[in-house]
Amino acid sequence: MSALVGRIIGSFCALVVAGVASADRLVNVPTARPLSTNAIRFEYLGGLNNSTAEEQFVAFSVLSGLEFEVRRRIRPDENGRSTFDLGYNILSPVASTAPGISVGVLDGLGETLDGRRAFIALTFRELLDIGEVGESGDVTLGYQTGSLSGLFVGISLPFSGRTRMIVEHNGARLTSGFETNLLKGLDARLFIQDQLLLGGISFSRKF
Repeated sequence: MSALVGRIIGSFCALVVAGVASADRLVNVPTARPLSTNAIRFEYLGGLNNSTAEEQFVAFSVLSGLEFEVRRRIRPDENGRSTFDLGYNILSPVASTAPGISVGVLDGLGETLDGRRAFIALTFRELLDIGEVGESGDVTLGYQTGSLSGLFVGISLPFSGRTRMIVEHNGARLTSGFETNLLKGLDARLFIQDQLLLGGISFSRKF
């Protein structure tokens, strides 16, 4: 545990020195939606039909548009060692006007089956007539190159002010499901991925 904490702190310090960050993501697909400034986000997904499947994410934002994330993915065919994603959010999406743009690196330590790769992501946003004030729907299109090369796509569509459908293909696997807001900063998530049923939470707050 102490070794993992040391790696997280060391990676975070290296990021601050380098001035590099990663964009937000859906499940495994990066998007051009930056985490709020001075915010932290924790996510956990566990296998509901397979207790050996697990994913953990911790993301930090210390400057506007900058983000750094440490993550860990456990599968029968993966070692579960921690890795990180780095990148730079160039633009945030403007609804019906201009896409958001982000670039960066996924799995910087090469610890997952997908491996280390560079990416560029464009997120297109539309304001949909849902609820009293409307809700935004996002479509992300991107390209990655490295251990896993090719296109990826992600879709986030609101059903209501609290619930969203999420579908993505990261170039290796399809993930689909729902995200529901329970309280401010707290979401419940349920996904199907590689014949796994994954459930968990996403929690974020300012610091």
